Amino acid sequence: MMLEWTKIPSGRFIDAANSPLHRMKWSGEAKSDYIAALMLLIVLSHHASDKDSLANGQLGDTQISYDKLTELLGVSRTKVSKGIRVLESLSLIKVSINTRPNIFTIVGLADGSRWGKLPAKGLYNKQFSKIKVFESFKLRSKVELNALKLYLVIVAFRDSQIGY
Repeated sequence: MMLEWTKIPSGRFIDAANSPLHRMKWSGEAKSDYIAALMLLIVLSHHASDKDSLANGQLGDTQISYDKLTELLGVSRTKVSKGIRVLESLSLIKVSINTRPNIFTIVGLADGSRWGKLPAKGLYNKQFSKIKVFESFKLRSKVELNALKLYLVIVAFRDSQIGY
């Protein structure tokens, strides 16, 4: 069952000079990979375990297939793979490849770091098979990259008590 919101480590998005978002520039060959990476970070955060348990692994873990990720994001397996590499290189996720499907761990969730309240359930279609707004993304626009970066910064600064 999809939660109304999930946690995402957000302290790293507040420090502008050291933020991984600051390193995602609209230049070079990897620019569309940055969009895919941020889309992936949102989806992985939605599906990450919210507590330690035998069934769900450690806090921040999710076991999800490439096929499911391509369905949720509406992008190719190649873009999913490149997005995962970007997230790993920026230390936003860790990937355990010893299992099928892979286990993705959201870095910073289990260590008590500052977290943001990321909307979840309301972003998906009725079948929870796609994030509605991602259906219009083409991964070819600087606006898409900047919109995702701004969204994560807003989530980082949003007050969890009063909702704005």
